[in-house]
Amino acid sequence: MPCGEATRLRPQARVTPHLPRGPDPEYCIFHTLLLLSAQMARSKKVKVIDLFAGAGGFSIGAQEASGSVAASLELDRFACETLRANTQYHGEVIEGDICCFTGDRLRELAAIKKSDRLIVVGGPQR
Repeated sequence: MPCGEATRLRPQARVTPHLPRGPDPEYCIFHTLLLLSAQMARSKKVKVIDLFAGAGGFSIGAQEASGSVAASLELDRFACETLRANTQYHGEVIEGDICCFTGDRLRELAAIKKSDRLIVVGGPQR
């Protein structure tokens, strides 16, 4: 979903005027975290799965926005060691190739029910 569509789906989220508009990845990341923060302020904690987790920056951002990070998926073993050393931010650390997991399998590993609210964040390499 392009960033512009997210604004139409969640009109209550406000973006400050000085931010760039369009497909800029930094804008999309910031905008997503704003939406996440606004949604979580209105309800109980939303579960989060972090894909392409790397060192866990998105997980920390999601938790700062009142999310509950249930799982982080990463292929690199050294990055997974970093995630495991900081479990207060990253939930269940799943080491593996994203191509080997279905959405249902990720929910199962993260102990997330179908009825739970879920946001998926991720930062794939360019």
